[in-house]
Amino acid sequence: MKHIVVVDFATASCILGAVKDVDAVVSIGDPGSAPPPTLHREGRQILRLEFHDVERDSVTAEELIAAGIPSVGFTPPSREMVRELLDWSPRLLAGEGTLVCHCLSGLSRSTACAAVLAAVDRGPGGELAAMATVASRTQHVFMPNRAILRLADELRGPGSRLLEAYDTWRTSDGEWLQGASHGYRPG
Repeated sequence: MKHIVVVDFATASCILGAVKDVDAVVSIGDPGSAPPPTLHREGRQILRLEFHDVERDSVTAEELIAAGIPSVGFTPPSREMVRELLDWSPRLLAGEGTLVCHCLSGLSRSTACAAVLAAVDRGPGGELAAMATVASRTQHVFMPNRAILRLADELRGPGSRLLEAYDTWRTSDGEWLQGASHGYRPG
């Protein structure tokens, strides 16, 4: 099974340049932002996704303005983006190396994408175990973007229970910071 870790941008920049067993990366940033300068390495599978960190896959400009968020150029996660993540999953999960998922803070977008990939790796019914695994390999607080989980559930079909698994994990022991003490651990 692939070793998946979730980190922020700065940590990803260090890991991607120094750790040789990183053979796959999901690099997430805001639209137009630059990926880590150390992202590219021969033989590394790389999926670059660009979208803003919002909890819904369809937000109107009016809702954003009402919430005090500028709406110009705002790109929420989309069905197409999650479909791309799922389509890339065989390449990202292949082999025994390490898959690094990063976004700017390593909190929401990257943890959600890592949870989706861990669930795909575990197969049907493995969603709760996937949540626990990703939470234990998260640099900061484990709080995956719910829009990404919901879209992945819709695209994976009626048996997918990512959002339900996250809610179960989150409320099972009240331990929101379960993943917070765990940083990058090779292999």
